[in-house]
Amino acid sequence: MNNQSVFDNFIFDNFLKSYEDKTYKHPTLVRHKGTVIAFAMDDERRIYYTVLDLSDSDENKGPIDVEYWSKNPSPLYFSNEIAQVGYGLVGATRMPTVKKGTRTEDKPEKLNADEIDDFLSSTARLTADAPFQVLSDDQYIYVFRQSIADSDPNIVYKLTRLEGGGSSGDTTRDNSEFVLSGGNKVPLVNNTLLLDRFVLAGAQLQPKMEVRYKRSRNKTQPANAKDSLGAKDIESKPFYEPTQELDFVRQLQGGRFQVLLLPTQIANIQRWQVFAYNSATSKIDSFNIERAGDGLFNTKGTIYYTSPNPEYQNAVFQRRSGVDSFTNEELVPILSSQGAAESALSFDGTDDYVDLGNPSELQITGSQTIEMWVKPLSLANRQSLFCKAYNGEGAITLEVDGKLSYYYGTGGNNPSEANINHDTFQGILSSFGLLRDEWSHIAIVRNFESRTLTWYIDGAFAGEEIITHSAATAGNENVFLAKGYADNFNGCIDEVRIWNRARSGYEINEDRHHRLVGREPGLVGYWRFDENTGATIYDQTDYANNGTIYGATWQESDALIGNHPGVSRDSFSFTGRTIESGLTAVQYFQQEDAQIGNDQESKPMKTNARVMLAVATGGTDADGATTTNKYIAALDFAVSREGKLTQVPDNLSLSWLNRTDLDGDSIETSFSAVGSLETEISQLKREIQILNEELEPLQEITQRLEELNQDKQQTESSLKSWKEKLNGPITEQFVGAYSVRAIINYVENNLSYLNTRITELEAQKASFDGQKEELDEKQASLVTKQEQLERKKETLYGQVSLPMALLHTDSDGLTTSGALLGFAHTADTPLLFDSAMGKLALYFQGTNTQFFTAYYDTKTARAQKVIDTDGGKVRFLARSTGAESNAATITISDGNNPDTCEVTIANSETGITETWENVPRDPRMFSKVLNGQAKPLYLAQVAATSGTVTELTLVET
Repeated sequence: MNNQSVFDNFIFDNFLKSYEDKTYKHPTLVRHKGTVIAFAMDDERRIYYTVLDLSDSDENKGPIDVEYWSKNPSPLYFSNEIAQVGYGLVGATRMPTVKKGTRTEDKPEKLNADEIDDFLSSTARLTADAPFQVLSDDQYIYVFRQSIADSDPNIVYKLTRLEGGGSSGDTTRDNSEFVLSGGNKVPLVNNTLLLDRFVLAGAQLQPKMEVRYKRSRNKTQPANAKDSLGAKDIESKPFYEPTQELDFVRQLQGGRFQVLLLPTQIANIQRWQVFAYNSATSKIDSFNIERAGDGLFNTKGTIYYTSPNPEYQNAVFQRRSGVDSFTNEELVPILSSQGAAESALSFDGTDDYVDLGNPSELQITGSQTIEMWVKPLSLANRQSLFCKAYNGEGAITLEVDGKLSYYYGTGGNNPSEANINHDTFQGILSSFGLLRDEWSHIAIVRNFESRTLTWYIDGAFAGEEIITHSAATAGNENVFLAKGYADNFNGCIDEVRIWNRARSGYEINEDRHHRLVGREPGLVGYWRFDENTGATIYDQTDYANNGTIYGATWQESDALIGNHPGVSRDSFSFTGRTIESGLTAVQYFQQEDAQIGNDQESKPMKTNARVMLAVATGGTDADGATTTNKYIAALDFAVSREGKLTQVPDNLSLSWLNRTDLDGDSIETSFSAVGSLETEISQLKREIQILNEELEPLQEITQRLEELNQDKQQTESSLKSWKEKLNGPITEQFVGAYSVRAIINYVENNLSYLNTRITELEAQKASFDGQKEELDEKQASLVTKQEQLERKKETLYGQVSLPMALLHTDSDGLTTSGALLGFAHTADTPLLFDSAMGKLALYFQGTNTQFFTAYYDTKTARAQKVIDTDGGKVRFLARSTGAESNAATITISDGNNPDTCEVTIANSETGITETWENVPRDPRMFSKVLNGQAKPLYLAQVAATSGTVTELTLVET
């Protein structure tokens, strides 16, 4: 073992806490009130945790953190009940009670606590083998996890009320004991999102308790008038908060979701933000949900209030009604009934239409509701709005008087006039009609239970007829929008919804101004028309029955459609890209320099909240070539004062973000070069080490040769001296008992031995010459490559700014930026982290198992421009800190008179141009007009006069 290996082992042994009792995976960390808790899952899908308890100070443990982790991981215990978010009145569903060591289900009262299998008898059995997420609000610890699929062996099904409700995984039970849908047992979960909350007590995590009615065990419904609230039932068993199922977050795959808490303008009021990859649509779903007072979810939403005066509405945002401090008038509710429509399709009335195909979900023969927003541009002829089959599943026609007709039938087709059998279909005409060039919401309800056909226009009742047939008949006709048995529609269509159930007038009126989530019961088709580009409209339900556009053109929509106050959902994908990893997201604040304190020192100050999202994607590289590299896509969303993200189109086209200043190479090429150099340097060091070990005998040989050569020199000198004595006087021929001749012979023999030994060692030394030359070459190569690596790193890791491009600005002015990071590709889930340096850190693993970090600077500055208005200078300061503001140009031209001017503000990045006419040149008034602060100036009341007034001159004094 070499010294480096010894040092590495020392690092691992002293600074790394490892648990080897099980095989763990999907690790994650959370910081809760200053305490770090680590979580992981074992091979049996059980979640464990360990706590870094630094409060347990012990001199024997020393100062290193590794000694303060839990000795062994502890299992995380989950509730034995599950509740659907948004269905509080229904109550929780109990998991089956399973006897330990078996799969046998029994009644809880028949088993002792130690006889119950904690895993199979709790929602722990519903945990999918996938990454999970843990977050903290410093009060509770929230564990979000993906549920198993309905095909999993551990799935359980809902039992009927006759069976006491609850659930069972016993498939030998009769089907009549289960809740059925379409003849199939209804699973308790199916790839949905689950949440459990825990409290940290010391170094232990305990499920959160809750208060319920003692007898009914329900949180909101008492068993009778005598039932009382408490933390335990009548048998003194504690109430634990059930696992929460967010069943509208569906089609999860591989734990590809991310949950955040977003701030609002009101302190301590937050909203939940969930990003989730939808395996059915291959899109990323973005859910924004109101956070309830108890920290969970309020899907119905709360109405907020603001000032009645638009001037102060950005400064007033209250949770309750009251009096506006600016105007002393009553606050008004904020009702989102517009601004979310984004785009719509315009049809020319000749050959434009949308084809939705003939999917089974739209072959509705029972009760049905069809809704849409329409704006007719002409009423000159009969026009088809929606057509499956007027003698089949149904068709909607706009009549020449603006009224609406609906037909359905039992023939399953659209017969020609020559083949019409009036006995096979039935229709209804609305009692009033639509206005030309105005948006209207229309809804037709076919209710076979109440035996009625009912029209609603803009939420108002518009006629009703008694149904004469028992059902419609499905046919082979495709579903068309703006095309059918009548003429093509001339006008605009937006927000089409198709249901396989009859909706009430209350439901229709409640939701007509709000976008839906797409997971509402009975919703089988939902097209928002928010793509604003391309030839496809995307179905927002999990059926993904997308429509193909023929001829119709996109335009901005001003239909009265807003976001739901409780829960809203956007879905988006990246054009030409596929999602290839888990998601990572972080909420952060932009920072701007501000002068603070008496000395007006410039310091960074938090300003706007934003959210960064990153995910690895598949597709081509920046040159359009096929590649297996999974490049990271990054999106940067603005956060509104209500805690909602920018509303984005369904398809986002990302540009590549890359550096080409690295000796003509891209960042990817430079990273690859650095990786290659580091690999080569590491290999050279290993080879040099091996050669040095092989050359260790050479050092001994060299040293021995030096010693032998010294001995040889001494021996030769001695031999010379003795030979001189041999030629001297006879009296010097003997030294003691030895003759000089004998001594010379001995020295000559010794010299001969030294020469032989030296020759042998020189031969051995020569055998190492090749290795020595190789070592010298490798050492020289190592120095060269180390110098190259330093130069590459110095260039690569330099401070280079790469701004992400503006992608979209929504109707509220919120922006989204994004890009494909050409320098970052990974086969694993990247990780975003809000560092302490005022930057976001993006960590990702490269192809050579190396880890890289890219930083995103949150410090911003607003674009500024100074313009001379002749009367003085005016400074323009951008409202947005985005780089797109730098592209704005401001042009001032002459107005109608010398005191006014025309101001044009154009931005090539956003494609927006504003023109202001007759703006005063006076800098003070100029600024007020452009800031929207100009007010009408009262001069005097004009007196009554007779005759014709041809000119009226008002002068400000």
